[in-house]
Amino acid sequence: MPNELEVIQAEQAAVAKAMQRRPSLGARVDEGILREVYLHNDSFRNFVTGSGVRGKDRTTANQVTPPYMLTYPELSAFYIGDGLGKRIVKMLADDATRNGWDIDGDPDGKIVKQMDRLKVRKHFGEALQWTRLFGGALTILLWDDGKPLSAPFKFDPENPQKLLGLRTHSAAEIWIMPTDLDNDPESVRYELPTYFTVRRVYGPPYEVHWTRVVEWRGDPTPDRVYPGMDVYRRYWGFGVIQAAFDSLSNMGLSWNSISNLMQESVIGKYKIRNLKQLLLAKDYGAIEQRMANIELSKNYLHGVMLAEDEDYTRDKLEFAGVADVVDRMMMRVSADVNIPVSLLFGRGAAGMNATGEGDARQYYDSVEALQGLYLRAPVEALTMWIGASVLPDVDPDEYAIKFRPVWSMNEKDAADVRYKTSQADSLDFINGILSALEIRRNRYGGRYSNNTSLTAEEASNPPPNPFFLQLGLDNEGEPIEGFASGEDANSGTTEGGQTTPHATASQTSAAPSVNLKEATKTRSTPGSVGGKQKKGVTQPGASAVHKPGRGNRTSNDSVDALRKALMDHQDDPDALLVALLAFRHDGGDLKGVLETILKENGE
Repeated sequence: MPNELEVIQAEQAAVAKAMQRRPSLGARVDEGILREVYLHNDSFRNFVTGSGVRGKDRTTANQVTPPYMLTYPELSAFYIGDGLGKRIVKMLADDATRNGWDIDGDPDGKIVKQMDRLKVRKHFGEALQWTRLFGGALTILLWDDGKPLSAPFKFDPENPQKLLGLRTHSAAEIWIMPTDLDNDPESVRYELPTYFTVRRVYGPPYEVHWTRVVEWRGDPTPDRVYPGMDVYRRYWGFGVIQAAFDSLSNMGLSWNSISNLMQESVIGKYKIRNLKQLLLAKDYGAIEQRMANIELSKNYLHGVMLAEDEDYTRDKLEFAGVADVVDRMMMRVSADVNIPVSLLFGRGAAGMNATGEGDARQYYDSVEALQGLYLRAPVEALTMWIGASVLPDVDPDEYAIKFRPVWSMNEKDAADVRYKTSQADSLDFINGILSALEIRRNRYGGRYSNNTSLTAEEASNPPPNPFFLQLGLDNEGEPIEGFASGEDANSGTTEGGQTTPHATASQTSAAPSVNLKEATKTRSTPGSVGGKQKKGVTQPGASAVHKPGRGNRTSNDSVDALRKALMDHQDDPDALLVALLAFRHDGGDLKGVLETILKENGE
């Protein structure tokens, strides 16, 4: 049998031979030469120390062996009997569904309320748990369509069927037969089940068509290359416990070993008179009786009575380094299940100035990824189906799912976020990006939200002019329906018990470009000389153009004061808006004055 050196030399000779016969582009390569080259392994070897030499270096005997496949009963027992395993399964699933979600396009929350009545979060949370444990789950949708569960289902948006409820089963309760798989290569369900057979605890099993279920599948398996993979594993995949089983079992065994060592942490040593003679005489009863008497004297007398040639001592077991080993095992489990140590084991962050915020952020990013990967698609489908019944006039494309934040801020941080959001809303309002009604709808249209969204129609139209909007005018300078002097231009007015909202971005058009500074100047006209008005000729910009009438309490002094405010605050929109609102609040006919300024400019 050739030794290691001969094997290496043969490999090197095969590589040299292949290099000499390197073919040109398109030439045929001898398969035997390629086979010899493929047998070569790149590695470092030292024949003096034996490193990397097979037979001398024990690490060269390492090999990958097929893992032990946990059965469904074993996974169930692990979930019930191991607290750490149960925490790993439930933790992310609970956090992903705990706070729920909001739906854009459902301002009154009708769809969300219907989902709460159907207990969607509960069923989807259970499905995520069973997916993380068994590798998959099935949520059956119970439709009021008068057909059996084994019949195909097709949703009718014109006459939407009513969803009566949901039912969730784990992969351990589902039969998948090879005959139930779709074998048509052109089908979207190729090699996927057409029917699922649900095994009942009591009673016969029943079949469900795939169009009536939500399928939850775990981590995919390399079924093409892994031998012995059954149809269940091929379809469902694996849960998180299977990959982490080795580290979890080692952790559990280590804790048991430490518990046993704790019981032996203090060992008593007995030096008994005539022990050798007693052993030779096989008088074990006398030995045990003497040891029992010593223990009894410790319990009753809190002391030990010994003869002259007897002795009793205690040896303590040292646990130095055990904590470090357990800590490394905790890190290994944490890495396998992708949950930070501080959150999985409830341990505070270690190190100076450590707050654990980085671990928390990493964990919540994992929760958000789980929501996007597993929850978003079924929630969007349910939103479309339920919305067709409760909101038939809303376009399904307008719905957007927004998961509520998993991270819960304290009151101080929440107040700081709201304050900064209000500042951003003020800038959007002043710059004409959003109206007050749009801001109020996005912030307080249900649960408070920092997100802002507009419909496609609102976003495609020019934004409202905040300057005109505060004055009760649209972008064309026309009065907004329902606006009354002295009321907030964006709060709406009550007409016949109905609230009339004011203009939004989709209800207004582009505002005319007006240079307020130039508009307030007195200019010469054909009826004036050098800027002075001729007799009998009305000069543009003079108060004679704006005649006081019914409901008009504007005087010449107030008009001049307003013109001065417009010129002084031309470059300060905030101060300008305050001056205009103050003018209107004092009873001035602000609309009339603005119309005068626009007419003077020929607008």
